[in-house]
Amino acid sequence: MKLIIGILAALVISGCTCSTNIQNRLNQDYLSDLGSENNRLAGDLYLDYFKEDLSNLTYDYYIAFITKNEAPSAKGFSTLV
Repeated sequence: MKLIIGILAALVISGCTCSTNIQNRLNQDYLSDLGSENNRLAGDLYLDYFKEDLSNLTYDYYIAFITKNEAPSAKGFSTLV
């Protein structure tokens, strides 16, 4: 009986450790994608729209810009910001 309980406990512990690693990797990939999209949009604003001077950029303009210029691979980015 102790052997069965020990085996079950080992299975539960090993199962939980794998799921946290997968979740951590998914969070890292998501944050990386989020940062990449933010950098792409910031570069567009910096170089093309504000001529290398972002002092006039407001939060409302930024939200409107990312809603209008959202990449197909980054659907929902504007709602996250």
